[in-house]
Amino acid sequence: EISKNLSIVGAGSGSTNVISPASLPLYFTTSGPNRPVIYVHNSSNVIIKSLTVDGAGQGNLNYRMNGIGYDDAGGTIQDCEIKNIRNTPIDGLQDGIGIFANAENGTGRTLLVVHNNIHDFQKNATVFAGNDLTVTVDANTITGAGNINFIAQNGIQLSDGTKGSITNNTVNGFSYTPNTFVSCGILVYSAGGATLCANNTVNNSQVGIYYISSSGSITGNKINYNAMGTTPTWYGIDVDDGTTMINNNEVNGGGKGTGIEADAYNGETTNTSMQNNKVNNLDTGLVVWAQSINANITSTMNYNSITGSIFIGIYNYGPTTQDATCNWYGSLTGPKHISNPGGTGDAVSDYLIFKPWLTDGSDNSTATGFQNSSGACNGFAYTICDPKNGKDKKDNKVMMCHNGKTECVNEKDVPKKGNNWSMGPCPPSGGESIGATGINSEYSNGAELNIYPNPTASKATLIVNSKAEGTIKVNILSITGEVLFSMERNDYTGFAEIPLDLSKYAAGMYFVQVSYGDKLQTLKVQRLN
Repeated sequence: EISKNLSIVGAGSGSTNVISPASLPLYFTTSGPNRPVIYVHNSSNVIIKSLTVDGAGQGNLNYRMNGIGYDDAGGTIQDCEIKNIRNTPIDGLQDGIGIFANAENGTGRTLLVVHNNIHDFQKNATVFAGNDLTVTVDANTITGAGNINFIAQNGIQLSDGTKGSITNNTVNGFSYTPNTFVSCGILVYSAGGATLCANNTVNNSQVGIYYISSSGSITGNKINYNAMGTTPTWYGIDVDDGTTMINNNEVNGGGKGTGIEADAYNGETTNTSMQNNKVNNLDTGLVVWAQSINANITSTMNYNSITGSIFIGIYNYGPTTQDATCNWYGSLTGPKHISNPGGTGDAVSDYLIFKPWLTDGSDNSTATGFQNSSGACNGFAYTICDPKNGKDKKDNKVMMCHNGKTECVNEKDVPKKGNNWSMGPCPPSGGESIGATGINSEYSNGAELNIYPNPTASKATLIVNSKAEGTIKVNILSITGEVLFSMERNDYTGFAEIPLDLSKYAAGMYFVQVSYGDKLQTLKVQRLN
C-alpha cells in the first residue's frame, strides 16, 4: 500500500519481482471491491519502475484482482512486466485487470503508463476510468489470450470520462469466438474530451480500435489479421456516436471482416472523416450504417485506397447520401456500380457520391496509410467498348474522345494519353468531355450527361441526351449536401440543354444531381473565382 509520493525502482523486470500473496486484504471500491497487488491511493506522483508484478494466478480467492491499482492517484508506471492476474485456471469470471486506475474525487490526477509488458490476465490488460484522470498510454506491449470462447477480453480501455492518448503500443490477440460480445484491442468508451489514438499496431483483435460515445483522432495505426481461428468476423476500426477523424490508417483483413465502420443507433449522432486510409483484403472496406430512423450519421470518405474487397469496397446502408469521392478502388476504371458499367475495381453501394474517383493508385511514401502521389481525382463513368460491336470486354478497351472522334483504347494505355484525349465518347456537338481538368461526363445505357464549360467562372450548360422522356429534375448541391437550387421540367423528350447559373455561389466544387426516367446521377462542377 502506497499513500504518499515516492518512487519504487527495481533492477529490471524478471530481476525484481513483486508476487501476490494468497490473500489481498486491501481494496478500493468502484462498482465493486478492487484488490491490487500494488495499491496506490490519494497521492499525486508515485513512480513504479523496472520490476515484475506477478499475480501468481491468485484470482480465485481475490475477486476483482488487479496487478497495479491507482485510486485517486497519479504518477508513472514504466518498464514493468505485469502478468498472471487471473484465476487458476483462467475462466469466464469478469475480473482480473493488469493495471486499473480510477480518479473521480474532484482532484485531477495524471498518469503515465509507458513501455510495460502486460500479459496473462483474465479480463483486461488495462482500465483507465474517471472524470479526474488524464492518462498517457505509450509504447506498451499487450498480449491477450487469443481466440477464446469463455471471456471477452480487452487490451487498452479508456472510459468513463478519462482524458488522454493511446500511442505507439503493440496489442495482440483479442477475440471472443462466440461473437455475442466483442473483444477489443483498444476500447475508448464515454471518454472525456478528444482522445488521440495514434501509431499503434493491433494484430488479430476482433475489433482493433473501437470508439463508443467518444470523439477524437484515430491516425497512423496498423491493424492486421492473419490468425483469427474460428472467429466469424472482425472489424479494424469501428466508431459509434461521436466525432472522429480516421486518417492514415492501414487495415489488412486476411480475407474477411470490415476495415472501417461508422455506426449510429437510436438518437445518436456520428460524424466521421475517413481520409488517406489503406484497407485491403476484407469482406467490406468501409461501412456507414445508420441503424435506426432516429440515428444521424455523416461521413466523408476521400483519398482512401480500397482494394481486394471480397463483397464490396464501400457500403452505405442509407438513407443519407455520403461523400465518397476521390478514392482508389484498384482500377483506373473505378468501382463496380450500375451507374459505372465499365468499372472493374472494388464495388460500391447506392447512397454514395463516388464520382470522381482516383485513376492512379500510386503511393511512393513510406508513411502509414495511403499517400496518393498522383492527385488524379478525375475518374468518371468509363464505357467499355470494342471496335466491332461496342460490347466485347475481352480486350479491356475503353472509349476516349480524340479531336472530335470516339476511339477505343486499351485500358492500360489511358494514362499515357495527352491533354487532347478525354474519357468517354465524344459528346454532342458543342460539348466537352473529360480531360485532365476533370470535366464531367456520364454515359450509361444510352444516356449522356455533360456539363460545359467546366470549370466555369459563372455559368455553364447541362446537356442531357437520353432515350428517356417525361420529367427531368435538376438540383445543385453544396459539397456538404445542402440543396442550393432546384428545377423541374415535365416536357423532356430525350434531349435538353439546361442553363446552370453559379455566379451567385462562392468559388469551389458543387454537385449537380440529375433525375430523368428511372435514373439518378450526380456530376461535379467547379466554380472559379
